[in-house]
Amino acid sequence: MNRSMQSRMVAVVMLAALAWLAGCGSKLQGTYQNENGSIVVELRSGGKARVTLMGESEECTYEVKGDKVSVKCKDESLELTVLDDGSLNAGGFVGTLRKSKS
Repeated sequence: MNRSMQSRMVAVVMLAALAWLAGCGSKLQGTYQNENGSIVVELRSGGKARVTLMGESEECTYEVKGDKVSVKCKDESLELTVLDDGSLNAGGFVGTLRKSKS
């Protein structure tokens, strides 16, 4: 196999991997809230998020690594685990956040 062919194959594999990763992130996009609705996390495209705690909202960012979602706001961060049913678990007083129906 010549170098040109190898370069094309590498490019195709990289593009496929990026498309797959983008698809994984888009599955998580949406609005999640705890049982009583006092905590709401909205995951949007481009790694942007909004966290609302008892009516107070803050713009944040998020990053997905495997089954972990790290939400970072100004001075705080929230580590979430994606559960088998698609909900997000933060443990502690936050508990489990379930995706809202649109």
